[in-house]
Amino acid sequence: MLMPVWKQSFQAALFVAVVWALRTALPHRLPRRIFTFLWDVAALRFLLPFSLPSPLSIFALWRPAAVPAAASVPGGQGGLFLLPAPLPAAAVPAAAPPYAAYLWALGAAACCVFFLWGHLRCLRRYRTSLPVDSGFAACWMRGHPLRRRVRLRRSDRISSPLTYGVLRPVILLPSQALALDDETLSYVLTHELCHIRCFDAARRWLFAAVLCLHWFNPLAWVFYLLSGRDLEMACDEAVIRAFGPASRKPYARALLRLEQARSRPAPFCVGFCKTAMEERMVSIMNFKALSVPALILTVFLTVGIPAVFATTAPQAKLPGGTLPTSQTDPSDETPALAAQDAMLWPTGEQFAAVTASFGSRIHPVTGETVVHDHVCISGGGISGSDVYAALSGTVTAAGWAGEAGYRIEIAHADGLSTVYAHCSDILVSTGDEVKRGDVIAKVGATGNATGPVLAFGVFRSGEPVDPLSFFPDFSAI
Repeated sequence: MLMPVWKQSFQAALFVAVVWALRTALPHRLPRRIFTFLWDVAALRFLLPFSLPSPLSIFALWRPAAVPAAASVPGGQGGLFLLPAPLPAAAVPAAAPPYAAYLWALGAAACCVFFLWGHLRCLRRYRTSLPVDSGFAACWMRGHPLRRRVRLRRSDRISSPLTYGVLRPVILLPSQALALDDETLSYVLTHELCHIRCFDAARRWLFAAVLCLHWFNPLAWVFYLLSGRDLEMACDEAVIRAFGPASRKPYARALLRLEQARSRPAPFCVGFCKTAMEERMVSIMNFKALSVPALILTVFLTVGIPAVFATTAPQAKLPGGTLPTSQTDPSDETPALAAQDAMLWPTGEQFAAVTASFGSRIHPVTGETVVHDHVCISGGGISGSDVYAALSGTVTAAGWAGEAGYRIEIAHADGLSTVYAHCSDILVSTGDEVKRGDVIAKVGATGNATGPVLAFGVFRSGEPVDPLSFFPDFSAI
């Protein structure tokens, strides 16, 4: 199911907070590559607008519990009729301009311009670089080939080594670095080759995309900062593994020497980074070989943290064991109501309390005995929850309807239609084709309602029908 940006950002932010806490609590007990993997998962959670249901998800703990059908929830009753006379255009309240969407788009565009402008400015500077075809660095590179062709270049306009490019990667060295001793050059080139092997330049693009889309989320900035640091420290660990624990001190000294004249960082390049240098030095000096308990903990956290914090709660089953989203064969074109359980309950089973039944009842506002052409579904926590299309069909009305508030009407086969009223948000438009289980609105309290409620009505050839007659197992909801 597609998720709105704010909800997607919130769930990803929780995952970032957990990884941040783990990173702080166990800074030297886990390999840095576990954190780069977790940051990759965080990036996908930020960018993919889909829910990933899992019974292990922490969000399953926050799902409202089911409300028995016989429960009486105070408030939440709706208006009298769902099919009111059409209102004149002047009586329909104008929709508020989506200022929040405009602000989000403006911020995202500004971030994109910043990153792209910085990248293009750096590329202009890098084009003046020259190839390195001889000397120790060139010989070392020829002895460590990769599947992708890696170009080695030098420039007088940078002060610290860096790597850029994804498909055609380049290691760019400052000209003065070629005069370094062979050991230091070996450290530098091993570090940069590690970035290339792990496609860290592509990761930087991915992380920048997260920041552009979720610039309003403070934890997205934390994610961008910490993920960049861990990319560097993961390559530091790779250097120490390649040269042995005895290389920690000389590698740290070489790193400090190269950082003394660091230029400003480039947006989509990876290399030695002056930021958090103290953290990198501590990480290098505390490097240890991975023990068996640490390996077990690494595997557990690598699997467990994404399963718990990067997933969403599984959707509750509706009457008859069906799900609110279509889980059946999409090619099934059986006419509506070919079976009694073909209609889906318009809310999840966690919101199954009918607080006003079909037929005669006492109006909650006027106190008069009136005829009710729908049922009212309410329950604790229902406000803002999803409203699902009970059947596939065509939206014939979507908008303000006076006493019924924001209301949707959908026409189905065999002269059947369903109506959903008192909504807070409408997610479809007149003329849209919807499928059974599509999210069409959010539960609200608009119109003549005393609390959050969904008024749900079923009509056959324009005549009201008791909606509960289509749910023979309603008492099991």
